[in-house]
Amino acid sequence: MAPHAAQAQTGGEAATHDFNIPARTLSEALADFGRQSGMQVNVDADEIRDRASPGVSGRMSSDQALNRLLAGTGLTWRLNNGFVTLQPAPQTAQASGDTRSTVNLGSLRVEGQQSGGNGGFGRDGSVGTGGAAGGADEIFAAPRAVSVVTREEMDRTPARHAADLIAEVPGVTSAVNRLNPGLSVNIRGMQDFGRVNMMIDGMRQNFVQNGHQGRNGQMYVDPELLTAVAIERGPRSNVYGMGAIAGSVDFKTIGPEDILNGESDRIGARLRATTGLGGEGNGVNFLGSAAIAGRLTDNIELMAAYSRRDIGDYDVGTKGDDGLANFTFTGADGLETISRIKYASQLQESALIKARWTLGDGHVVQLSYVGTWLDYEHVSDTRTGLLDENGSPWKRLGTSSITSENFAFDYNWKPDSNWINLRLTRLIHQKCPEGLAGVA
Repeated sequence: MAPHAAQAQTGGEAATHDFNIPARTLSEALADFGRQSGMQVNVDADEIRDRASPGVSGRMSSDQALNRLLAGTGLTWRLNNGFVTLQPAPQTAQASGDTRSTVNLGSLRVEGQQSGGNGGFGRDGSVGTGGAAGGADEIFAAPRAVSVVTREEMDRTPARHAADLIAEVPGVTSAVNRLNPGLSVNIRGMQDFGRVNMMIDGMRQNFVQNGHQGRNGQMYVDPELLTAVAIERGPRSNVYGMGAIAGSVDFKTIGPEDILNGESDRIGARLRATTGLGGEGNGVNFLGSAAIAGRLTDNIELMAAYSRRDIGDYDVGTKGDDGLANFTFTGADGLETISRIKYASQLQESALIKARWTLGDGHVVQLSYVGTWLDYEHVSDTRTGLLDENGSPWKRLGTSSITSENFAFDYNWKPDSNWINLRLTRLIHQKCPEGLAGVA
């Protein structure tokens, strides 16, 4: 039992006794206390040797009598299964003259406020991960197969490709070509054709690429503008799980609460930038973003953010079990091992705008815009034959350009009630075309 355990009184007065213990050695005083109170005292003989007690006299509780007996002795006591145990008192207790290690408190009431996250735009019946108010602790709110990737975890292992965001989530992967910035989430072996509902702030992303070996179900997202990723494995009965037999993934973007430091702040900004150092950059030319948020009134918040990602060709790892047998192809000199991945250059620019209006009584309205623009090398699938003239198992087909835009209107009503949490999302406009030009 740890010392200084706190006990809350549940009502009723402690039993009192008549004590008559004169000043004497502590060992004799404790013996008298045991006889007069009916309690057994456990003590190390070395601890009470050469110690004296001032004694106690009068009708009082056993707690009060024991405190007076031990006053000035440098010892404290605790009650454990009906036995009184003595031990050296902490310095703070000695200074205050209080020798008790058990503190009696009045009736306590502990209250908390559930975090809705993202200004009340946490997913109804799901994991509320949006904004600084959300958090991974909410995965324990219900017995479901739920995982949350927080901003802290994203920064711990910066993502070169959006697939890196979910690389450490159990049962979740992304079976895409890393030369293509598109993301197709695989949950428990299932993906594409609507099996996984992929979203940005609750807005479904179902881009389809037609043609030979085209994909049915991929999306484009910028890791710089995210605050969390909420993943639910398995079918769900709510609106986000409709038709998605494998599960859902919601990429939550940053909000004003991620930029402003508390309710007292009126304006705030965030700058982030990363770049490689010469030849050691390994294709990382620039990764960065800028965001600014303001609170015009107590009820109106605005936020705008811009991000840019510029990456190029990179070298594969050379340490440990790298599995380079998968990168061995037939070249001019026979079998050649690929150590540099070519045609990996990508330029991505993204923008995010949010306007939030808190109406009171739990009503919140938000307008949001998320856009991203991509240019990257369009290549063939991996070939098993000869390498091309640049020593790559991929053949360059041209340049692809992607534009992904989402406009949404959100309404959330969450009054001071555990029975009501209404959220409506209207996807005003969505655009995601792809172009292929300059076939080599």
